[in-house]
Amino acid sequence: FFLPMIFFWRETLGWLTLGNLDIVFWFYPLMTEAVQQLHAGHLPLWNPNMYSGTPLFAELQLGLLDPLNWVYLCGVNERTLTISQELTCSVSLLAAYFYARSLGWQRRSAVVTAVIYALSGFPIARLTYPAMTHVIALVPLVLLFIERLDRYGRWRDALGGSLIVAWQIFASHPQPFVYSAMLAASYALFCAFLRRDEAASETLPPAFSKLRFLFQSLIIYLLGVALAAVQLIPSWELVNQSVRQRLSYGNFSANSVHPISLLTTLFPYFHGQGKGIYDLPFWGPYWHQIESQFYFGVLALSLALAGAISAWRVRFKVGIFWSGAALCAVILSFGYYLVPVGTLLYDLPLTGNFRSTNRFWMMTVLAFAVLAGYAVERLLQSGAGREARWLEKITQLVATLLTLLCVVIGSSVLWQKAGVESLIRNLPHLRFLRAGFLDAAGAEFIVPILLAVSALGVILIFTRAHQPSRWYALVLALLLIDFNLYAAFAPINTADSFASLGRDLPEEVTGLQRRSAQQQQPFRLHIALPPGPLAFGPFAFYGHEMATGYGPLVSVRYKTITSIDDTGFTLNRNLPGEKNRTLDLLNVRFAVISPLYPQPLANPDSAVQPRWLEFPVNWGRSAYKEARVYENRHAMPRAWLVNRIEASSENEQLELISGERLNADGRLFDPLTVALLEPQDITNLPAELRTQTTGRTETRLIRLEPNLTVIEAVTDHPAILVLSEIYYPGWEARVDGWKTDVLRVDYLLRGVPLTAGKHQVEFVYRPGSLMIGAAVSVTALFVWLVMWWWGRPGRHQLHNDLNCLRNKNSNHGGRG
Repeated sequence: FFLPMIFFWRETLGWLTLGNLDIVFWFYPLMTEAVQQLHAGHLPLWNPNMYSGTPLFAELQLGLLDPLNWVYLCGVNERTLTISQELTCSVSLLAAYFYARSLGWQRRSAVVTAVIYALSGFPIARLTYPAMTHVIALVPLVLLFIERLDRYGRWRDALGGSLIVAWQIFASHPQPFVYSAMLAASYALFCAFLRRDEAASETLPPAFSKLRFLFQSLIIYLLGVALAAVQLIPSWELVNQSVRQRLSYGNFSANSVHPISLLTTLFPYFHGQGKGIYDLPFWGPYWHQIESQFYFGVLALSLALAGAISAWRVRFKVGIFWSGAALCAVILSFGYYLVPVGTLLYDLPLTGNFRSTNRFWMMTVLAFAVLAGYAVERLLQSGAGREARWLEKITQLVATLLTLLCVVIGSSVLWQKAGVESLIRNLPHLRFLRAGFLDAAGAEFIVPILLAVSALGVILIFTRAHQPSRWYALVLALLLIDFNLYAAFAPINTADSFASLGRDLPEEVTGLQRRSAQQQQPFRLHIALPPGPLAFGPFAFYGHEMATGYGPLVSVRYKTITSIDDTGFTLNRNLPGEKNRTLDLLNVRFAVISPLYPQPLANPDSAVQPRWLEFPVNWGRSAYKEARVYENRHAMPRAWLVNRIEASSENEQLELISGERLNADGRLFDPLTVALLEPQDITNLPAELRTQTTGRTETRLIRLEPNLTVIEAVTDHPAILVLSEIYYPGWEARVDGWKTDVLRVDYLLRGVPLTAGKHQVEFVYRPGSLMIGAAVSVTALFVWLVMWWWGRPGRHQLHNDLNCLRNKNSNHGGRG
């Protein structure tokens, strides 16, 4: 439990923060938003600061119900971020340790399994994805309960496993959860049909015992999913409206493992992008170094391969299963680079919805950890027998071959760079590499050679000693040193202070936005930054309502009309064009635009007042000081009244709003005079709204909270109240206390019809998906408690004692 605090000693002392990349510029700002809403007395259901409003609780990867994230209730800062990350490693270590112990390993062997599983390259590199590492950390615990079910057949183990599955869902990332479910199903089938030599229960026929075990294993997931329905159903609703509802094959196959990346198991910075002593810039087919990181090192890899060979030799079934699982996971991780595998995964339900097949490597890590623990277990118990000597020799042979491989590859890169570059560039899918990409290579190949030689020496000492247990500490120490040398230079930490969160915008803009919000006249910002080192990230602009955003679950409809994708890039460089009313509808008053985008300058020959005016600001030391700020003089208020409606299809609405199409009067679309609705939505609206009317209209924003908007509207004729907020299931409207339907207006905004008079309109976010999920979770919890009470050991013991008493009374004529 305390090992991660020592392993990450610099972060524990507060010199560094254990977090970087995605965890900093996406997870940290959103968690800050959620905690601030909680402290303000609001349920963190809706996030008003990105994509003009988007669900917050339903954002599965945020993991608001994950116990490992509850530390943030004390405050979201560098210390709580580090603590949460270290707790994740602690859970991973304990989970792998207890699973290894359930297989019969002694403590020292189980510790080796735990260290390799929790602290090797793959899990450490993924610390930048907390949602992923939290799920991966719990995988061995699911297998532990399946293992206990296979051994004892007790319902309480099924119930314990269901709690872990629910925790995995709360931990948030769906991809490792689905992969771990595939692994758990395979393990259950293996236990039922390939491992058992006899029934688990002496009172049940073997076939019935197997069916019962499989049913109990299924209950682990059925009950676990039901317990987590409060999170799962809202998240499913969000996914079905997002760009992730179905990926293209290109997106799906992104970050598949190129076969050459298998060398990162020995050379952690083979693709570059290490820190400190490592100077080699990143090169390779991935978007950054994290996705191509699978480091084990010669010591861990030698023990794992020796354990696999030994398991097949002695027909150790668990070892055979894990060696097969490792091989399958490696093959599946190739994805795009092994066409039949990639096509199969893409066509399968669920797996085709995830990109980065390299994440199948999570199975390989656990498999190698178990096999390495098995090898240490047998080596510690070795005597003078023939089988013991054979295992020692095979371990030495594997370590020698891996060390030679390290020396040959490392030496070739260091002294024959041109030849190695030519060889790599001639490989399929790597011909895009420029000449000289290995010029800066140095420590990236020297350090692994030194560690490989050291690992070979330790293995020779450990396997040749008469009492290997005396040298066990040396093996464990080198494992920890090896993995810590990787972690110390990995891009997983930062020395930057997080106090600069959201302070990259000039005060002239943020101060005006703050004062306008206090006056109940809020407006949004648009940040247009292209891909590059100064790309958009929530961290830089957090705390300000924006039309821009960053998140894997941006809605298809929002991306279609704004061209803002899930990484915050504005794909349509002409979005602020003179005729395009999209930013106007979204209440965008200021746009921060990179010089690489066309600048929204008005036609100097035009007699019309220019729409965009450059706004003078002082960027100070901001990294974005080359960007220019423009004020939008046509920005719509947060709410307004419209006199007339017009029936238009979705495509027609897009064309009208973007200025590509003129309306029936031959004019550009004007959101102040007409509201666009789909034909089926106008059938029940007053006929007066279909003709042009004029009259007095007035709106006043009374209250604005994340989950609540209250508006006062006055009109002397029927009108449509349009709110510059995103239409999304769960938003309810009440006019003067009476519930009314929310209309989708102008392609993606909310609106309600009003009669003549003065009205108070409330928009409340009360998602039905959350209510349904909560009801399912409460029901599942009740079922769980009933099953726990029914299966508790004391109740069965009492039942057995009563039976014994009845038998005794019967044998003694009723006297007992």
